[in-house]
Amino acid sequence: MLELLIQLVYRVGLIIMIGLVFSRTRAFKNIIAKKEMTIPEKITMGIIFALLSIVGTYSGIKYQGAIVNTRVIGVAVGGLLGGPLVGLIAGILAGGHRFLIDIGGFTALACGISTCTEGIVAGALSKRFRASSYKIPYALVVGVLLESLQMLILILVAKPFEDAMDLMLVISFPMILVNSCGIALFVSIISNIQSLSGIQAKYRARQALLLADKTTQSLREGLNRESAKLTARQILSATDFEAIAITNTTEVLAHVGAASDHHKVGMTIMTQLTKIVLKSGEVKVAQNKETIGCPNRKCHLSSAVIVPIWEGDVIKGTLKFYRTKDVISDLDIEIAKGLSNILSTQLWITDLERQSKLALNAEIKALQAQINPHFLFNSLNVVISLIRTDPQKAREVLLDLSEFFRKNMQSLKGEIAIRDELVHVEKYISVCKARFGEKIQVQYEISVDQSTRILPLLIQPIVENAVLHGILQKPEGGNIKVLIHNFTNADQEAFVKIQVLDDGVGIGKEKLNTILSGELSESIGFVNVMQRIEKHYGPKGAFKIDSQVGQGTCVSITFPVE
Repeated sequence: MLELLIQLVYRVGLIIMIGLVFSRTRAFKNIIAKKEMTIPEKITMGIIFALLSIVGTYSGIKYQGAIVNTRVIGVAVGGLLGGPLVGLIAGILAGGHRFLIDIGGFTALACGISTCTEGIVAGALSKRFRASSYKIPYALVVGVLLESLQMLILILVAKPFEDAMDLMLVISFPMILVNSCGIALFVSIISNIQSLSGIQAKYRARQALLLADKTTQSLREGLNRESAKLTARQILSATDFEAIAITNTTEVLAHVGAASDHHKVGMTIMTQLTKIVLKSGEVKVAQNKETIGCPNRKCHLSSAVIVPIWEGDVIKGTLKFYRTKDVISDLDIEIAKGLSNILSTQLWITDLERQSKLALNAEIKALQAQINPHFLFNSLNVVISLIRTDPQKAREVLLDLSEFFRKNMQSLKGEIAIRDELVHVEKYISVCKARFGEKIQVQYEISVDQSTRILPLLIQPIVENAVLHGILQKPEGGNIKVLIHNFTNADQEAFVKIQVLDDGVGIGKEKLNTILSGELSESIGFVNVMQRIEKHYGPKGAFKIDSQVGQGTCVSITFPVE
């Protein structure tokens, strides 16, 4: 038995070596890095792990009319990593091969059945495996379970029973021990690959932050050929894409990197995919040359992700990221979306600056009050720390942060629905909770028609003040309540009353007077809302602050509605 154990260890080493070599390929890394694989990718993975199992069969040790092998490693790892479909495909192919090919005696049928069963069981355990914080021990236990199951099937199916029992007593311990350790080792290799992907994601997130700073100056003059060329070069140098292109709604403004010999500046937009993005505002991905649609047969661009560039609610162009060898990964798409949001925000700021000479000073101050660099960078630091520990949460916070700043960039002219302003408040609170957790609790009591039109950025600045200067000043945090209701006055005129209450530290009378006079810089959000209420609604609008030190603050806003 000892000799059999040693020989089996050598076979496991061969399988692990093959798996290690394959795991270093870009194609395998691209698939493993994804949270969700497509059906074709799952089929491909199933075939790959089936081939690994078949190698385990052929490298097995012939013993008493059977083969002592490492076949289970391929189907088990495939099922755990890829899910039920991958496990089923790997099990059927490897098990069918063992049964149909004449390579080993009276256990062929039993081994074929057990291999299929192992693939199915491993696939069924995939969801729990992915959720587990102890993947290597989990894989070890699964390996013991699967090989024990194989031994059970062997003595139930293989005939004669006496020979099957004798065989099982000899080979069960070496196969259970060595193969379960092989499965755990293989999973360890994959986990290391995924950890490296997490480190890469963190590095690329930092690149995006540096890039945001660079592109700020590039787009000061808006989106034109010169600014687009400079921006595209900065993105290309800060990322690992092979080519970057920027268009407006009609022509190519810049193309740097691969294929720049025939993707010329000034060319009319020809590819259908870009036209779809310009029309729909949706992100589009091309994973092959045909989908990209370049008419040049010698074009080296093999995959692309195309994202829209917005200026407010209007699409101003597209940003394209190209690869020449690899496919576009989920991480590539998230990087593209993030950079698109950054460029869109910069363009929107540029547009606001162009309008600043025509805007009232109070409106400009309102916008400036909302763009808080400390809030932005503190939130981005939270995202960077979450990328490694909770990528899904990091993605959610990024989306909320992007939506929050996008709303902040909206013009302060005109009116919006109450529901849209409340969404803006919720995005702000969501980002704050990612940083401060349950220290911030918000309740809403809304008894008005949420389609009612109000001034934008009316509630969110008040909630922000309650968070920063109220509840976060208390070690234990606190609660905020947003109340919105209708009422009519003595003349039967309809009004809306908005109240934001917090149980924070409160405001002293002297400081409150300073705030209302507009002399305190940190109160610009309050002053701004006051001035806009007065300007827009005249004497029928009202803004009031009631506060007691140690008990909290209540801000009330009243205005007429049609």
